Parts: sequence; structure tokens; C-alpha cells
Amino acid sequence: MNHSPQLSRSHGPDRWRHFALASLSVFVLLTGSNHCTMVSADDHAWFETNVRPLLVRHCYECHSTESGSELKGGLALHSRAGWMAGGDSGAAIVPGKPEESLLIQSIRYESYEMPPKGRLPDNEVAIFEEWVRRGAPDPRDEDYKPQSKGEIDFNVAREFWAFQSPTTHHPPDVQNSAWPRDAIDFFILSELEQNGLQPANDADPAAWLRRTTFDLTGLPPTVDELDAFLAHGEEAKKVNGPARQQVVDRLLASRQFGVHWGRHWLDVARYADSNGGDFNATFYNAWRYRNYVVDAFNSDKPFDQFVREQLAGDLLPANNDQQRAEQLIASSFLMIGVKMLSERDKNKLTMDVVDEQIDTTGKAFLGMTLGCARCHDHKFDPVPTKDYYSLAGIFRSTVTLEGESQQYVSTWVETPLPVSPEEAQRIADHEQHIKEAKTRLANAKKQQQELEKKVALAGSAKGSILIDNDAAKLTGKWPSSSLAPARVGATYLRDDRENKGQKFVVWTPDIRNAGKYEVRVSYPGKGGCDERVPFTVRFSGGERRVLVDQSKPAPIDGLFCSLGTFEFAAGTTGSITLSTEGTTGFVLADAVQFIPQNLPVASDASMMQQLASLQQELEELKASISMQESALKTAEKEGPKPPMAMAAREASTIEDCEILVRGELAHPGPKVPRGFMQVVAAGPGVVQQSEESGRAELADWIARADNPLTARVIVNRVWQHMLGEGIVRSVDNFGHLGDPPSHQKLLDTLATEFVQNGWSVKQLIRRIALTRTYAMATTYDEPSFQTDPDNRLLWRANRKKLSAESLRDSLLMLSGQLDLTPGESPVADLGALAIDNSKQGGSGRKTDAVKRSLYLPIVRNELPDFLVTFDFADPDMVTGRRPETNVPAQAMYLLNNSVVREHSQKIAAQLMSSVPKDTTAPDQIICREAFKRILNRQPTETEINNISTYIDGHPDSERNNVWAEVVQTLFASTEFRMLE
Repeated sequence: MNHSPQLSRSHGPDRWRHFALASLSVFVLLTGSNHCTMVSADDHAWFETNVRPLLVRHCYECHSTESGSELKGGLALHSRAGWMAGGDSGAAIVPGKPEESLLIQSIRYESYEMPPKGRLPDNEVAIFEEWVRRGAPDPRDEDYKPQSKGEIDFNVAREFWAFQSPTTHHPPDVQNSAWPRDAIDFFILSELEQNGLQPANDADPAAWLRRTTFDLTGLPPTVDELDAFLAHGEEAKKVNGPARQQVVDRLLASRQFGVHWGRHWLDVARYADSNGGDFNATFYNAWRYRNYVVDAFNSDKPFDQFVREQLAGDLLPANNDQQRAEQLIASSFLMIGVKMLSERDKNKLTMDVVDEQIDTTGKAFLGMTLGCARCHDHKFDPVPTKDYYSLAGIFRSTVTLEGESQQYVSTWVETPLPVSPEEAQRIADHEQHIKEAKTRLANAKKQQQELEKKVALAGSAKGSILIDNDAAKLTGKWPSSSLAPARVGATYLRDDRENKGQKFVVWTPDIRNAGKYEVRVSYPGKGGCDERVPFTVRFSGGERRVLVDQSKPAPIDGLFCSLGTFEFAAGTTGSITLSTEGTTGFVLADAVQFIPQNLPVASDASMMQQLASLQQELEELKASISMQESALKTAEKEGPKPPMAMAAREASTIEDCEILVRGELAHPGPKVPRGFMQVVAAGPGVVQQSEESGRAELADWIARADNPLTARVIVNRVWQHMLGEGIVRSVDNFGHLGDPPSHQKLLDTLATEFVQNGWSVKQLIRRIALTRTYAMATTYDEPSFQTDPDNRLLWRANRKKLSAESLRDSLLMLSGQLDLTPGESPVADLGALAIDNSKQGGSGRKTDAVKRSLYLPIVRNELPDFLVTFDFADPDMVTGRRPETNVPAQAMYLLNNSVVREHSQKIAAQLMSSVPKDTTAPDQIICREAFKRILNRQPTETEINNISTYIDGHPDSERNNVWAEVVQTLFASTEFRMLE
């Protein structure tokens, strides 16, 4: 059975359009057979971290034999067999179908109301829903016997392969000694021969070049690169020959190597440009960590140093400002996970963040699901709760959240990066300029308020008197405010609904001309204010009490309310008094105006001239203020600023953490010293420097050469990306629930040599790329398949799907649109919220971007459609191995998406324009060039004839579109989307 279908399977012009559908069918069949079940191990770890603690906390009291009481409703939830059997009301869970599951209905309070003490919080209900949606993975009935209760015998526990120190093994003897090209090949061939298997033939040089170029850079080889390599003839076929060495060295030296391999690590580091969760805040500076990772892979930063910088970069010594900046940025690793920022219980939020950091650190560097030990001793691995809280003390003594971005919403720590003295002076000068501009603007606005007061006085009536609250006599506490725009002057006063009946405001006018005056009071009426605010007018004829409704805007220009017309004597014998007596709502006090009635005043012309002059002065001042505000805004946006990084730092209080019984803050137990996993014997068990958090020591402990996990885990990750599957297929879980290694001696040898070679990732990749194992073809062999259907022994190369990023980047590259320059922040123009779900939000979608996919905005809850369709990593969690799905949407996307069509048209136009019009058989030339550019091979004669016949079956006017269809079909083909 040949698993490399050719275009020749589609015969005739009338069937060419059907090729796409045929490709899809083959694609589904092939990748379906290559699917593995490693997701279940990750789901089990997710269950232990998220679901089991909730079951213990909320359900076991009534639905577990462990509680010592009779099962309520006959339903047992302490085991998978229990909920599968169901209770008196039938099945409790329908895996994969939350809406049909009685358990979900009950905790939603839609049928039964469970737990009866009160409905669970929405986030906990969501966890149960997600569990059932995943198929309700539950490891509690697995064949493996869980850890027994009581003390763990660590000497026995260390007998497990992952906790034993790796050692170097000599390459084993093999029968076919001519086949291996590297010690790696001896280990692979030995296992094959012991099982009666033989390795597949070598892949042809073009297939090897395509595979290697994609594996190392995420991009296809160019036609020139293909021609240059094939020009070596027989030398190109030599697995470890100079021609292939030159290719690998060239690719490792390319900046695109770091872009591609950096993305692998960003999957593990759960990188995103926004927080997600309950408050999807924008991470404006996360991009610095992304670029740090790219640079680290390109510079081949030793992996042990890479570990130290990400866990404790802010604590490491630095030789210069550049190194200091890199290390600060590296500690963003601890910051970029999902956080429930609006959680009001800040102690709970702190411990939830600590839990996320422990879980990420364990999986990323150690391949251990440490988060499972938050509520109880790990059920499967030798990780007691004590070890979890030893680590929790380290991370709780680390500050990653500090302050609030708004009420109740926490925010993260950001640290200025070091800059040159010259840049520091530019920043200081700019900040002084901004400060001075703000002072000038504040003075201008104060002048505007005074002018507005004069205009109001001159324009409302001739000879009127205006008294603002700053000239009134106050009794009691009257806080000022400027929130409401309907006011006279800079501020107005409010009583804050306190000490009712004991607060007064008195305005006393200086009357120069005795007579009648209309009295007006100003206030910014609004809801919440009192409807019967008493004003007492003291005038020549006595006193009068007037009630004013301040719950509504003032009736005169939205600013003033008339109390009536009164006779006033000359001098200061009259007054207006506001009291809070008898009020319950807010009471506001602003200004009082006295407008003369039929009194001798200055001439109309004089008043009008004065008013016009004031109004002109006010308009000129407003224009000046507008210009100042615009200039200030531009200067703040475009001026030099200190670069900031999401960098962790030490807490002001360093202390050990209490064991929380069942993980609950309300049930603290004894404190445990800060330290590390006891089952790993390497190094000290506890933190030595009591005045520090212990992060630097934790980083050193993980990066120790004799830590049995760290080197194995990263070597296994590299092997997986190069060969398609890890030696340990559960790349994030080296515990008992993970897969055992298929070639343990090989893994141990590679791990020890990796450390001896300076923790160099590039050297490891180079070595693997030049092995006979890597160079094998994907040729199917029925007898081998019957012996080893999962290809765990590597009797052939694994067929690998191109990643979502490689698909998109290849499309851009082949159409000549790809911009290979590094990107900075893809969310710089978004609001405080990354998704447009509020007035201050934005959107993470940037469909017109032409940079590599690494630089697209990774906004949690709104990932780019193309990436999601083709199995992009979930940025909410550690993802060492992306899921692989085969759904019609993927193929239909490539066949129907307008962007894919647009680039196919560009490629077709380029192909057609490259052939002179008078050329004989131009379609054959275009066909050969299309296959070389897109599939990196020559077409067969049958394929050429079929395509030429298809093109000839359309009029010349449709030729451009028809060639675009051919190009697009090549993109949608299985051959393009898979690496042979």
C-alpha cells in the first residue's frame, strides 16, 4: 500500500476539480491512522489538577464510600466505575455531552440541586462541564495502583526509570552494520532487529530537503535551494555527507530557525498577548519574552541557562545592561499565564497564581504534573502535598501581581529595563517636558474656569452678582468635586449624606444698589440627589424658605434654578443659606447669582462690548487648550519611554507556606520549609538562603546536570519535533500516567551527552538531522505494521502534518508576500481589554498581517481563525504536543478561504508571467515550476498531461483563474500538508 498518492490518480479535465476532494479523503484516512492516544494522559493530569479536588470538596461527603456513610441516591463519585454505573436516577454522566449529563444539570440547579448547601461558583461549574465535554477522563480505575496512603518510601519510588540518573550506554551491536551513520542509528536498528523488523529505505533527496527545511525553519525550501542541493547528484543521497551537512548548518544559522523552534517553546510556556480568563487584559509587553525566546534559540543559549533565566532572571547577576534586560524579560515566563484578575479574595488569587506557576514549571522543565498535589498527595507519582507547598512557599514569596488596574481588578508587575545613559537623559528630559506641559495646561484650564464665570456673570444680566462656593461660609464637612460638567467654576460641593441637619452653606452678597433681585442657585442635578433641598433667603422683608429638587437637572440652561425675586438693601445684610435638614439624598452646593430687576446699570453698548470681549478671550483660550491637549497626547504617545518588561521580583516578606488542607485557604495546616521534590535526590532538598524566595535555588536545582528529569525532558521534546513522536510520547508527563520510553537507553545516552555538550539544542538537532533514522522514508510496509502498528520502534519515518504556522507562512512565502523581519507588540493598538467586549476594548484580529505567524496577536479567547482551524496550541496550558485533528473544516478552509484564493492567484500570475508568450508548450513549463515551488518535486508525465488537458478545456479568458485553481488544489492536497 503506497501512502503517497500522486496527482495522476485524477484523470481527464472533467475530473480535475474532483482532485481536491480526493486529496481530502486520502488526507483523512492517512492522518486518522496516525492518530495516537496521548491526549488521554494529559486529560488525566488535567482531571487530577482541576476535577478531583472539586469532587473531594463538594461531592464525597454524600457520594463516596470513603466518607463512611451510605451513598446518597445510590451514586458513587469516588471512582470511574461508580459514575459509569450511575445511581437511582440513572446515568450521572454522558461522556462528551454535558447537556445530557445529570451531574451537570444538578450542579447547574436545573433538575436536582447539588450540592444542597449552595450552588457552586460559575468557574467550578465550568470545570465540570469541560471535564464531561472532554469525555470525562478519569484515571481512578486504571490498572496502575495509586500511591498508598501514608509516608512515601522515596528509596522505592526512585527505582522508577524517570527518577534514576541517566547514564551513557555504548551503541549496541547490530547485524546490518552498514546501515547506521550515528550512534543513534545503532540504538534504533538494534530494537528493530530484535523484533524482526528492518528500517525503511532512505527518503529521496528532495523529500529529505523538504522535511529538513520545514523541521528546522518552518518554511519550504526555495526552488534555488532545491536545485542547488540536487545538483550534488549522488552526494545529495549520502545521509551524513558534506552536501547534507551544508544544508543543516545553513538552516541552523538562519534567523528563521529561532522563529520556528521558539514557537515550539512558546507552546510549552503557554504564551499569549492577553490574559484571558475573567478580565482579558492586554499584555502589551509580552512580545519581549517571545522575541527573547527566538533569540535564545538562534544564539543557541545553553538550555540550563535558559531554564535559570526564565525562573529567576531578575535575581541573576549580569555583566552588562543587555544581559540584565534579557534576564528580566526571561522571567516573564512566570507572568504570562491565565489569571482571574477580578477575583476579590486576593489571598485566593495569589494561591491560584502560585498553583498555575507550579503546574507550568513542573510540566515544562521536569515533565511532572506537580499541580495534582495541591489538595492531596499525588495519586500516582511520589509527590506528597508537602512537596507542593514547599514549592508554593517559593512562588508565594515572589511578586507577579501588584496593585489594581481598576477597582477589584488586580494587575501584574512591570519593570523598567536598563537603558544607556544617553537614552536615560532623553527620557528624563521628555518626562520633564511632559510635566511642564501638564502644568501649563492645568493653569490654562483654571483660567478658562475664571473666564467662564465672568462670561456667565456678564451674559446672564446687567449688573448681576455671582458668588461661587469658594466664597461661601461652610458649616460641617463639604467635600468638593469636579465630576459633573454642569457647574460654575472649578468645583461644586457635596454633603456625602453624612451628619444631616448639621451642615450649612451661606452665600452673602455685597449689594451696591438697593432694589429687587432675582435669586438663582446652581447645582449639577442628577439621580441620587435629594428632591427637597431647603434654601433660606434672608432679604429686606424677612426670610423665605424655598425647596429645590436636585434629583433633576436645573431648569435654566441645565445650571440654574430660580428661588424668586426679593428686595435687598445695600450692603451685606442679605444672604442665602442651604441646609441639609430634613434631607436623605445627596445635597449639592455650587454658586448663587443675584440678577438686578429695573435698576440703573451701565449702557447696553458697554455691556455688550464687555461681553463680546470676554467671549472672544474665552474662545481663544479654548482653542489654545485644545491644541495643548493634542500636543500633550502626541508627546506622551510618541516620546521616548523606558522600555518595560513583565518581570517577576522578590516579595518584601519571604516566608514558608502552610499546607492547605484539601487546598482550601480556610483550613491552613503546618508550615513546611521551602524546597524541592524529595523523590529527586540531586542537590539540597530545601532552600538554603532563608532571606530569599528560593527561586534562584529552584532554578539551579532544576538545571543541575545530575537532575534526572530536566535533560531527558528537553531532549525528548527535540526528538519529538524532529521525528514526529517522542521517545516518551507523553512529552509533558514522565510520571506513572505517562508513556514509558520506547528506547530508554537511547534517551539516557542523548540526555547525558546533551549535558556534556554544554546543553546545546542546536548540536542535538544537527546530530539527529544527519542520522539514518531521520533520513528514512515514510514507505508503508504491511508486515512491519502488523508487528508495530504505532511505529514506536521507528521502522519508517513518521508522516508529520505541517503546523498551522507553516501552512500560513508557506502560503505567504510562495506568493512573495512574507515579511521575515522580526515583529514587536502585535497588540500595541488595542485597549486595556484585548477583546472588544467593552467601550475600552479592542480586537486581536489582524487578518492583513504578512509577518510570520509567530508575530500574530495571540489573544486568549480570540485566536486567529487560521491557527485555530489547524490545531494551534491552547495558550491556557502547557502544550508540548499539539492535538492532531482531521476535520472537513481544515480542507474546506484551504479550498474556500478568500485569502488562500488571493495568494493562489498571485502565485499563478507569477508562474504565468515567468514564461515568454512565444514559448512552446507553456502550460507544461508552468506545471513543472508549480510543482517544484509548492511540492518540491517534479510532476509526473501523467500529472502534466492531466493538468494541460484541464487548462485547454477552458477559454483563454479564464486561464488566470484556472491556473489559480490548480495552485490552490496543490495547496489543499495531502502531499503539501504532510511531510514525507
